[in-house]
Amino acid sequence: MLSAKKILSAVEANPAASNQHELNGVSQFKAIFGTGEFRGTADFIYASGAITDSARVTWYDSRDAHPIRTEHRLYFQSNRVMDAAKAGDTLTITRSPAGTISVEVTPMP
Repeated sequence: MLSAKKILSAVEANPAASNQHELNGVSQFKAIFGTGEFRGTADFIYASGAITDSARVTWYDSRDAHPIRTEHRLYFQSNRVMDAAKAGDTLTITRSPAGTISVEVTPMP
């Protein structure tokens, strides 16, 4: 089982700051998705199951055409879990050996 964590920034979690529906890629995400494009469906979970949803996700290099720079991002379709997420919450992405993706958001204490 592969997993990675990050703290959500305002740009990632607050529609008033940005409505981008993307997570900035962190190096640990590359262990889960690799460096090529990935498309799939993820199960989203908020606060240990208080809110659940599923949505399509795409892992991609937003600077793919640049000869020497990379900037990976995880795009997600709008969903109830990410609508509830706030800046400062912890996001954990897990990929099972079978390939199932889960995105769990733990509210900031």
